[in-house]
Amino acid sequence: MKNENPKSKKRNFRITAVAVILLFFAVICTFFAVLASPGKTIAKGVTVCGIDLSGMTELEAQAALSKDDGLSEREITLYTMLGKEVSFKGADILLSRDAEKTAKAAFSVGRSGNMLENAFTLVKLHFKPRNFDYICAYDTEKLSEIIYSFGVSLNGEQKKYILEYGGDSVSVKRGTAGQSKDLSKAIASFNSAVGSDADRIFIQLERDFPHIPDAQSLYDEIYMSPVDASYKITEAGVELIPEVIGRQIDAIEAGTQIEKLKNGETIELKLIWLEPEMTLEELKHQLFNHVLSQYSTSYPASDKSRSTNVELAAAKIDEVILAPGAIFSFNETVGARTKAAGFREAPVFVNGESVQGTGGGVCQVSSTLYSAVLYADLKITERRNHSMTVAYVPKGQDATVSYGTLDFKFENSTAYPIKITTTAGGGKITVSIHGTKPAAEKTVKIVNNIIETKEPTVEEIQDKTLPVGSKKVLSKGKTGYTVETTRIVLENGKEVKSEKMGRSVYKMVPTKVAIGAKVPAPLPTLPPTPTPVPEPTPEAEVTSEPTTEATQNPRPTPNVG
Repeated sequence: MKNENPKSKKRNFRITAVAVILLFFAVICTFFAVLASPGKTIAKGVTVCGIDLSGMTELEAQAALSKDDGLSEREITLYTMLGKEVSFKGADILLSRDAEKTAKAAFSVGRSGNMLENAFTLVKLHFKPRNFDYICAYDTEKLSEIIYSFGVSLNGEQKKYILEYGGDSVSVKRGTAGQSKDLSKAIASFNSAVGSDADRIFIQLERDFPHIPDAQSLYDEIYMSPVDASYKITEAGVELIPEVIGRQIDAIEAGTQIEKLKNGETIELKLIWLEPEMTLEELKHQLFNHVLSQYSTSYPASDKSRSTNVELAAAKIDEVILAPGAIFSFNETVGARTKAAGFREAPVFVNGESVQGTGGGVCQVSSTLYSAVLYADLKITERRNHSMTVAYVPKGQDATVSYGTLDFKFENSTAYPIKITTTAGGGKITVSIHGTKPAAEKTVKIVNNIIETKEPTVEEIQDKTLPVGSKKVLSKGKTGYTVETTRIVLENGKEVKSEKMGRSVYKMVPTKVAIGAKVPAPLPTLPPTPTPVPEPTPEAEVTSEPTTEATQNPRPTPNVG
């Protein structure tokens, strides 16, 4: 058996000795750590800007650090190696002490590592107390503005590359060196010093050239997509917005010239123009270039009140423009039918009867418009028929309105604006709907199918002013109907849509007849006439009694001689 090498023995001894020393040191540290264990309070020897927080709970430390710090009035000066400086108040950057974060940092001393690390930290604090700076809060954006402005005053303003457009090309010039936009070093210097209550803080400000673009970023900046001519609906009508021609460059060509730009040379790039799909002239030609539908009805021009109402309501919907998807409301457009608005009293339907009402005749305007909308193939969103049939439109094509209760509404379901125009006068109203001519030749048919008819019954009313047996027609009845309306749309002569527009139910109104019920007056009763008595003659005295006939039919009788 060979003897162990003396050198190996010596090395093993040293390793063992070091291990024993480290173990002893760990035991000693642990012992002192247990003695100095902070428990639920901040470790002994921890201070913040000279404020001793030893033995305080985290909340107690937070309270101690929250006392008025005067940071808003504190004047801070930033300076550079050149001796240049700028000063500002703490309030300018909303500077304040973050007591909560500072107390949390102090509380974490001796708790943030493993057991041995924490023990070593606590023992070290026993011999050398640790002082923290405040953790401060401020508005980073406001501080950056101050630092950057300070840097510009020293280094000048950095300007990015310059694009100059001319004709069919764009020149790209290298930018100008100046204060760097990267302020991270200056802000880091500020952060490391502001918590120590230092009034003067050194910062480093750098000057350099702006970013040189690569071919793709240059392409992205120069590129502009074409914009079609468009319009917007205003109170004055339709405002047309001209088209915008787009542009781009050849990115591959730009890539070959970037090196020249880096060397300070100006490069020239050819512009490629991008035409929009819709120009202003094309848009003008498309807007309101086609009468989608037109419908007319007649009214008695001699009835001045009704004529006034029809013509006034027609004028209120004239020249109304609707954008695609917009909803037209008759009541909102025409407004309340009041005397103050110029409307007059004329017959209206109320509870199945015709009575006088302000605005009578306005429903003829809404019904004429409804018929025009049907033939224009626009979407109906709200419509009600009259309680009884009206004479000015076919059954099923009327639309009754009453401000605040019944409205007629429809949607511009086309892809372009539409415009309503009206003419009214001389007993005729015409409503036209103008829009953009569809690609296909469109024809619209309206079919009003009567599916039920109710003939008027007779309602007899006793009239004591008429003789018995006589009759007088007070009001002529109206036939009741149920009508189903269908809209059929053809494009280039082929049916593409058959749409049920709903049922219109019109009441039957009975004919009212007065029946004579007058009782005849009784004949007057005359008193009986007495029979005359003849005077006596000299020859003889005659006595006479009245006869039965004379009694029943009294009349003078001759004297008997």
